[in-house]
Amino acid sequence: NVDDQSFSQLPDLSNGDLIKGGATSDCVAVKDMLYFVNNNGDMGSYDIINSQLTATVTPSIPSNVYQPCLCTDGRYVFVIGGRDSIQDASREFQVYDTLTSSWIVETPELNIDRWSHSCVVSRGHIFVFGGVTGGNAQIETLNIESSGVELSTALLTASWTLLDARSTAEWGAIPVVCNNIDQ
Repeated sequence: NVDDQSFSQLPDLSNGDLIKGGATSDCVAVKDMLYFVNNNGDMGSYDIINSQLTATVTPSIPSNVYQPCLCTDGRYVFVIGGRDSIQDASREFQVYDTLTSSWIVETPELNIDRWSHSCVVSRGHIFVFGGVTGGNAQIETLNIESSGVELSTALLTASWTLLDARSTAEWGAIPVVCNNIDQ
C-alpha cells in the first residue's frame, strides 16, 4: 500500500509447479495486472486488486517457451526468445494484447536465438541484447510505433534490425530506461 507504506500478505503462490522462476524469470505490470511465464512455459497473470491468480491466460501462448524475456509498452506484453521444451534457444517473438486478451499470431522472428537475455521498450522500439547463446553481443531492435495502424497489421511487414555489436556478450543483465532530464 503506497499511501501508508504498508505491505499486504499475498496469497501463497508457490503451490506445485505454478510459479517457479529461473534465473531469468520475468514479470511485467500492465495497469493492475502482473503477467509472467510460468514453469509450464505458458503465460499466467495475477490481478493485483482482486488478489486473483490465473495460471494460464486464455487463449494460451502460441508456442510454449521457458526463460524468455518479457517487456511491455503498457498495452502489449512482448514475450521474446527463451528456450523450447528440448532446451534449444529460440527466436520466438510472441505478443499478447492485454486489451483484447488475445495473441497476435503473425510476428517477426528475432535474427539470433536467445535465452537469458534482456529486453526493454523505449521510444517506440523494443531493444533486445545479451544472452547465453552465440552471437549475443549483437543488439536487435524492432520498431513498434505503428503510426495509426494496428500493431497486428504493422508486424506483418516488420523485421528486427541488428545494431552494432557490443564488445562482449551480456547475459542476465537488467535494462533500465531513464527519462530525459533537462540538462
